[in-house]
Amino acid sequence: MNQGRATLFSHRQVGIATFLGTPLCGLSLIAINYVRIGQYGKAISSFILGMISLCILYVMSATVLSWVPALIQFLFAVVAMHFIAKRMQEAIFIENLAYGGKKSGQLALWFWSFFTLACYVIVALSLIYLIDT
Repeated sequence: MNQGRATLFSHRQVGIATFLGTPLCGLSLIAINYVRIGQYGKAISSFILGMISLCILYVMSATVLSWVPALIQFLFAVVAMHFIAKRMQEAIFIENLAYGGKKSGQLALWFWSFFTLACYVIVALSLIYLIDT
């Protein structure tokens, strides 16, 4: 890791971002943390593997888990993203704090959550437009 002093998102903030948006928002914060500490390979691989997992989750929720209420599926995704972030980045986060790094603020959390969600909606609507024409 770079000598600390990065501003990182905690695993709780990843859970909040997932609650505010989608698992894609939480996934983006995990990737942003890796970029901020200079681990670009992990950022790209975590984002790509997360996107694949998200696609699998959407397909499963539409087919296999269609009997489970959507709210339960959503809450499961929030809790899962919280624990994934904790498992992947808690040690990095604590080490960064020990070197003088900071926890990212709530304004940054809200910004990245809604920015990611807005990008997600724009891409989805663009794909729908392209498919319909």
